[in-house]
Amino acid sequence: MNYRSVCGDLTDDAALVEMNFLGTGSAFCVNAAGGNWQSNVLLRVTNSEGFTKSLLIDCGGDVRHAMGEQGLTHRDVDAVYVSHPHADHVGGLEWLAFLGMFDPGYEPPAIVANSRTLRMVWDHCISGGLRSIEGKEVVLRIGVIVNEDAIAARGIARRTIAAYFNVPVYRRFREALDTHETLAGMWRAWEAGDHAAARAAIPDELID
Repeated sequence: MNYRSVCGDLTDDAALVEMNFLGTGSAFCVNAAGGNWQSNVLLRVTNSEGFTKSLLIDCGGDVRHAMGEQGLTHRDVDAVYVSHPHADHVGGLEWLAFLGMFDPGYEPPAIVANSRTLRMVWDHCISGGLRSIEGKEVVLRIGVIVNEDAIAARGIARRTIAAYFNVPVYRRFREALDTHETLAGMWRAWEAGDHAAARAAIPDELID
């Protein structure tokens, strides 16, 4: 991939180039009480026809917070340049990749780096998390309800599961993993507006 496909034609005399410093801090910075974010830069090029492309220069672990602070989202990034495989430069790549599954119609950005860097980033930084989606391995969030009353405990669990898995992105993730349609009845009832029936449709096997 060359620079033209990422940022457009920089020989266009009417092109507007903007460099937005999302952060200028180190790997150890904490944005608290007016602090700073890790060093990430969003380069935007707008050509004479008003077409804009954006290149994110490094994608650190706190980049989503830095972008959100400036009113930006993952959809404002067309490509990412990776300088080297440290967490403050690649820690946000998994976030962008997962959104390709959870945000319908969104295509994760192209990654720009030399082949050795790309291999190191994949092998040592992000492959573990992303393979869990590619191969649909189950990633567990285990909740424990401390209550000797089994009926009360299941009621709490049903309310929690119904609230959690009716959030669109979490529902989509569950649907991708659930080949037995365990929660199909819950979703049908929830969509019909009957939340009590939705909670009742969650099987005990899922809770226990």
